[in-house]
Amino acid sequence: MVYCVAAAALLTSIPVAWTALSTAPGLRYRIDASGYNDSVRIAPTSLMWIPRIAAGPPQENHSTVFVLGLNATNNTGNTSCVRPANASCAPLVVIRSFDGGKSFQTLEINKTQLPGWSVETVVLPNGTLVTASWGPWILVSPDSGATWNVTAKLGDAQSPTSLTRDPVTGTLYAVWAPYRVWVFVEGPILMSASHDGGSNWSTPVEILPAAPGGLYPEVAAYNNHVVVALSYDARTTEVPKHIAAIASHDGGASWSTATNLSVADVGYQMPSIAVSSQGIFAVTWGQPGGPVVSVARDTG
Repeated sequence: MVYCVAAAALLTSIPVAWTALSTAPGLRYRIDASGYNDSVRIAPTSLMWIPRIAAGPPQENHSTVFVLGLNATNNTGNTSCVRPANASCAPLVVIRSFDGGKSFQTLEINKTQLPGWSVETVVLPNGTLVTASWGPWILVSPDSGATWNVTAKLGDAQSPTSLTRDPVTGTLYAVWAPYRVWVFVEGPILMSASHDGGSNWSTPVEILPAAPGGLYPEVAAYNNHVVVALSYDARTTEVPKHIAAIASHDGGASWSTATNLSVADVGYQMPSIAVSSQGIFAVTWGQPGGPVVSVARDTG
């Protein structure tokens, strides 16, 4: 069962939000009024492209916070990784806090060179970081980002990877579309899974065929129910017609056909997906009239 509600009402429940409280350049975050009601400059903007934030398990009664990205100033002439066309090959940077965001420390720029412009990170219950770059390449850090091991090179996609962890089973899912960011080519959606914390990954499988194909996949999972939201069906017009979702109820072994969630001819929109601790899935996107949220209370 799918419900659509206005997105604005949900914003008050988000505890961490990006903000621009100063004209000075930098990476910033804000904790809402229920926390410290303050902002901290954690790095200059030149340190990384497209910063991503991940929260880890508490240490000494304080939350751990990680900000990860690729270093924009150290990619020129880099040949240590085979990079897709129109993508860079840059070192990973980790900024971390062990006191709930009161203070941050920037690690040295990691020597591991990764393809693409961005990464997605999941923090395991034991504090291990699992990160996916374009490609995707999968990296694992057992020491809060100080050192990294590349555990899998799953492809050479010229686009971001969506990465999630099933909080019940512990399975990790990586989902991507092998399209080129600067060339609008819709294609199949691929998935790989890890059952051992990111050390080993399954052979990538096609979970949505190239026809009609999709773009911008985002994944969430709960108790072997896996839902992927995507921009869908541009074969006839070269512009996506819908935001849609596909679902698996057996841990990714089989998949449904696409269910359209949006109005027709939604255009170039990138969906976002999340799942609650009760297994309620929510997908959000923008469309004429404003952003909307589609909620599935039946595991997708």
